[in-house]
Amino acid sequence: MPARKNEPKRTPLYLLRDRVGLSRIKAAAELEVSVITLTRYELAQTDIPIGLVESMADLYGVPFETVRQAILDTKSAMGVSPKGAFKQRANSPYKEPVLTMEAGGTA
Repeated sequence: MPARKNEPKRTPLYLLRDRVGLSRIKAAAELEVSVITLTRYELAQTDIPIGLVESMADLYGVPFETVRQAILDTKSAMGVSPKGAFKQRANSPYKEPVLTMEAGGTA
């Protein structure tokens, strides 16, 4: 049976959120981002600030490394290069240093 058009893609990052029973709306509110932004993160369309990765780890009850790996796996599943998966954006409220991850690399 083909997937419905509006059915969300079950990316590794989506599955972390889903595993703890959070809707995208509830998770977005808890993370203080829009639903659209969380959707873009879960579909590897937008890089995620490091501080938000830490917030996701806390909210989803998993270690930072688990979220980091889910992000890299999501990028891979969506055909996006994992290079630069974690960046500090100029307009980001997060003030953490830049962390650039490459496939199989370490910080």
